[in-house]
Amino acid sequence: MIFVYTRSDQVKNTERTAMKAQINAQKAWAGVFDDFNSGLINGWDSDRNPIGFFTFSDSTNSIVRISTTSDHPQLPGESDNNEVLKLDLDINAWGGIIHNFENAAVDVWTPRDWRGFKSISFWLYGQNSNSALFIEILDNRNPNSESGGAEVYSHSFTDNFSGWKLINIPFNEFFRKEIGNDAPNDGLSLSEVHGWAFGTLDTRGPIIYYLDDLSLQ
Repeated sequence: MIFVYTRSDQVKNTERTAMKAQINAQKAWAGVFDDFNSGLINGWDSDRNPIGFFTFSDSTNSIVRISTTSDHPQLPGESDNNEVLKLDLDINAWGGIIHNFENAAVDVWTPRDWRGFKSISFWLYGQNSNSALFIEILDNRNPNSESGGAEVYSHSFTDNFSGWKLINIPFNEFFRKEIGNDAPNDGLSLSEVHGWAFGTLDTRGPIIYYLDDLSLQ
């Protein structure tokens, strides 16, 4: 049996490998890293993986709509015309939003270095629905992976409050979630964080959440 491997494919794969090898994690700064005042940009990397902001869900029967809005319940001490993330959800099993960190052109998945920080925080407008919520960190990937392939660390909590609440979660309270994506299994290093996700399990009907000011401490 003869396998034909064209020179163009070799060049394409070599260029892809070289591009990925040149991507160094950007050192993060303390404080807010996602404030939703610049919209929800999105695009694709060279392997057709979505980057920027996008939604996920268990099936087409679940509904996930995301937008930014200045028309929301007022946050404590917020500035005029502040935009927050609005999530319109009707989830049967699971669904939510992912932010895969992007470059300026929104065509390269660009990790960030979170080493030295102890926790992640965010403002959430609760509905006291008793729904199960989760926040996730997308840690490092296998070198030259052509798929999503990020290692997922998750923290679950309950929507048992009403109105805005500042939630702070130490990184040592995140636990690895195996999703069968051939990701590394080497602990939450935070040296190459590729993004984050927020979502919920069964909402038992339509619900709206607001989210703002994801921060590092």
